[in-house]
Amino acid sequence: MHPLVGSMRYYSAFKILCLALLLSIVMVPAVHHVTHAEITTYSAKVYIEAIEGRVIVETEIELNISAGVTDILLPTKPIEETITVSVDGTPAEWVYVDGILTVYANTSGKCIISYVVNTSLTPEGTLKFEIVNGTTVDLYVPQNVMLLSGAENATDSRVIDNTLVLTIPGPTIIEFVLVTTVTPTPTPTPTITPTTTPTTTPTTTPTPTPTTTPTTTTITTPTTTPTTTPPPGPPMVLWIGIAIAVVIAVVAGVMLMKKRA
Repeated sequence: MHPLVGSMRYYSAFKILCLALLLSIVMVPAVHHVTHAEITTYSAKVYIEAIEGRVIVETEIELNISAGVTDILLPTKPIEETITVSVDGTPAEWVYVDGILTVYANTSGKCIISYVVNTSLTPEGTLKFEIVNGTTVDLYVPQNVMLLSGAENATDSRVIDNTLVLTIPGPTIIEFVLVTTVTPTPTPTPTITPTTTPTTTPTTTPTPTPTTTPTTTTITTPTTTPTTTPPPGPPMVLWIGIAIAVVIAVVAGVMLMKKRA
């Protein structure tokens, strides 16, 4: 083989190799370049909900993201199994590591993230969770929940549909307790029953009305027998006097006879 021909072959191979290397340098960034953004400013709402004696705290985040990879600092600690992510209504892939949620999106759009907050129980029986430093949330507190801490850091407050809404920046510990509404049992008003003296009602036996047989009364005029009144005699006093005199005379006669004897 002519030396010149061999050198030409080596030159062509070298040229092709250089061209391929150049193309790889130009094309690789275009193929592998992915937008990577980190977002900490967004609209976050935290809802404390009490349902049938159970308390659930939920976080909902809304933000606009671009296609590619987006790192989002979550404002509260989630229960990882409850995280859902969608972009313009389409579920999106995500990874959660140490408070950062990484979302993979094929297109730009409105991203909605929701999850149940990991709350802890204190020795006093209250519940608490933390709002992370560098984030701000709108905390929705219903009427049957009492905040024990965290409200003092609120930068704004308002009432929406009978629910207290507090704008609270982190870092803040939110501690709260469920308020059980007890309906007081009304004290019955004592009923004064008057003491009734039993009244004996005489049993009235109806007296049968006798059948009256009309009696015919015959009026007889009595016959008067004329009484003959004797002529008036001496008065009674005179008779008594005579009797006394006779007695005296008899007594005197007896005594006289005794003397003679």
